[in-house]
Amino acid sequence: MAFTLVLYALAILPSLYAAPTLVRRADSPILPEQTVTLLDHVASTIDNKTWNVHVHGYLTTSIASLPIKDIVSLLAIAANEDNRKRLEERVSLFSVSGVSKQPITLQLPDYAQVAGQQTVTLEPTSVSGKVNTTFTITADVAGKPDAILDYKVVLDPSDKRQVGGRAFFVPSEGYSIISDIDDTIKISEVNSRPKLLENTFLKPFAAVPDMSDLYIKLADGLRANQHSPAFHYLSGSPWNLFKPLVEFTQEFKFPPGQIILRDLALRDGSFIDFLTQSKTYKLEQIELLLKSFPNRKLIMFGDSTEVDPEIYGEVARRYPNNVSCISIRRVTGVDAGKEQTQLTDDRFEKAFANVDKSKWRTFAAATEISADALAKGLCQNA
Repeated sequence: MAFTLVLYALAILPSLYAAPTLVRRADSPILPEQTVTLLDHVASTIDNKTWNVHVHGYLTTSIASLPIKDIVSLLAIAANEDNRKRLEERVSLFSVSGVSKQPITLQLPDYAQVAGQQTVTLEPTSVSGKVNTTFTITADVAGKPDAILDYKVVLDPSDKRQVGGRAFFVPSEGYSIISDIDDTIKISEVNSRPKLLENTFLKPFAAVPDMSDLYIKLADGLRANQHSPAFHYLSGSPWNLFKPLVEFTQEFKFPPGQIILRDLALRDGSFIDFLTQSKTYKLEQIELLLKSFPNRKLIMFGDSTEVDPEIYGEVARRYPNNVSCISIRRVTGVDAGKEQTQLTDDRFEKAFANVDKSKWRTFAAATEISADALAKGLCQNA
């Protein structure tokens, strides 16, 4: 809760003193000072020719943040000349206000069409500047594993920015790898508020050792077995961290995939959801994924610091035929008191009550897990 209150101060308090959310006319272009952020998403299909493309993004304009000295005091962190620039950059990601009632037009690649056209105009942005919609395209990507729909935002001709997004073509059958981010693939040290804040705002993002290698080998093994892998990185972090998280996955060579982050805004009430629905958020997102891909198998990775075991256990009870394996990383060395409770056998037995014991495991290091076994549908190492 303390961390979310810090986000409140960074993202909400400045906006209270900013100009009201800008309302645009339907025929107005996106202005140069406005930013379009479209999160990496997925496209779902039935016949590999007609695809539902899911779009989730935000249109925002920058506003003045709290003075950096006040932010340093608020976070209770030791900023110096080396990390001050990084702190300013990451704080600026939260110092934005939404632009409402603005349609966003996308330019599709040559092989994709919407009703015979290669442009599609999305519904106008919400009161907080959010767009969350789906449109249907025809695109023949049969025989093209790991195909990606790259699209561009149509801007005014005088605006030379290259802005766009992408959706991963995910077949109706195959294996979806659902991975938490904080302390599962990225070192965040959630169990310590000071360290979590430092790892979020001051330090370069760092990867949990060997997790990238594990995911790469798993993807290769699934492809070899004709299982059409797709990755879905599911985090409780706010959408504002999308850009540095994408850069993190690229730097450490994690397989590209959908990135699912949480809404954080004052004007549409999503901040209240951010505070009160943290335990249900991931479950809701996984169920939405299964609604789009009811025939895909799930391989899920999480960690012991928050509620991944309980959420994944509930998924396994509700959708036993979809879950192939659950792997929970045992996080140690951050807060011994919290870890003493989080790492008990009793905690895991309760979290996975009535779940087949062959379908879940805990691990301390990624090297304990056999990617080959996972790719063959085996949760425990052969």
